[in-house]
Amino acid sequence: MNANELQSDIVAFRQYLKAERGMAENSVLAYGRDLQRYAEWVATVRLENYLKPTLRDLSSYLLFATTGGRLPGTAEPSGPSD
Repeated sequence: MNANELQSDIVAFRQYLKAERGMAENSVLAYGRDLQRYAEWVATVRLENYLKPTLRDLSSYLLFATTGGRLPGTAEPSGPSD
């Protein structure tokens, strides 16, 4: 599983939410932001299979998400710097 596949799945899921579930654009955008944060984490930790995270993986992601994108033991958010 690679980053392109994950991005493709995110796009497809957003389209599904809008077309099939009839969700409002703001709801679709919110889900999209959450999924992009997950994609960022997957890339940061180099998760092998984003479709089958372990309980440990999910715990790590929740910590990442609740600390503003910081990995444990770091002071700055992960990702590219400006």
